[in-house]
Amino acid sequence: DIPDLDIAQWVSLLPDEMSPVINGIGQASIFADLIGGIPQKVTANLDLRDLVIVNPGADSLVYEQVSGSFDLSQQDGDWSISGRDLVLRRENQRWPAGSFSARLSLDDNRKPEAIGLDASFVNLDNLMSLAKAFASSQLKSFGINAWLGGELRDLRIRADLKDGALEGLSASAEFQDLSIIDADLGIDIDGLSGSVDGSLEKGQIALEIYDGRFVVEPLFRGPVNADFLKALFV
Repeated sequence: DIPDLDIAQWVSLLPDEMSPVINGIGQASIFADLIGGIPQKVTANLDLRDLVIVNPGADSLVYEQVSGSFDLSQQDGDWSISGRDLVLRRENQRWPAGSFSARLSLDDNRKPEAIGLDASFVNLDNLMSLAKAFASSQLKSFGINAWLGGELRDLRIRADLKDGALEGLSASAEFQDLSIIDADLGIDIDGLSGSVDGSLEKGQIALEIYDGRFVVEPLFRGPVNADFLKALFV
C-alpha cells in the first residue's frame, strides 16, 4: 500500500524521459500472486489527483482525477486484463465510471490465437491522447496517423488469428459524434452517430448524421455537408 503517493518523487529516481507521467498525488495499492517468482495475478487500485502526462508535440495532459481497479492475470498461457470503476476527469469533463476487459489467447507455439475486447464506454479523444503520450513511436511504426474522436458504448471485438494472420473478426458498438481525421489520406469526417454490428462476412451499420462534414479527397472534390442524414447499411 502507498497511502501518500507522490509520483514526482518516484519519477526522479528513473532515467530522464523514461516515464511520460511526471506528476500526480494520491494513493495506490498493488497485490500480486506469484508461482515460482512469476506473477499469476496482479491487482492494482488507484486513486490519483492532478496527474500530469507529457504529450510529445503538444501540451501536457492534465487529469484532475484518475481512479479505478485493475486486474492482470494469466492461466495456461492465456492473458487477461480488466478494469472496473474507472473514472477519468479532465478539463472538468468526466469519463463516466465504466469497465473493460481484454483477453489474449496463445496457441501451442505461443503465437496469438484469439483476441477479445469489451468496454462499456470509450472516449476516443482521451484514448488517442493517451496513445500518443505512451506509444507515439509504436503508432508511427505501424503507420497509424489518423485521429479518432467521439464516444463508443458497449464495445465488443472478437478476432481469430492463425500464424499471425487474421482469420475472423466481429465487432459491435454504439458510437456518438464520431470523427476521423487523416491528413495523409485527405480524410476529415465529423458528426457520425449510430451503431455497428457485424463480422468479415456480414453485418450492418446504422448511421445518424447531424451537422456532419465529409472531406474525402480520393472521392469528392470538396467538402460535403449534411444537416441531417439517416441510413442503414446491411
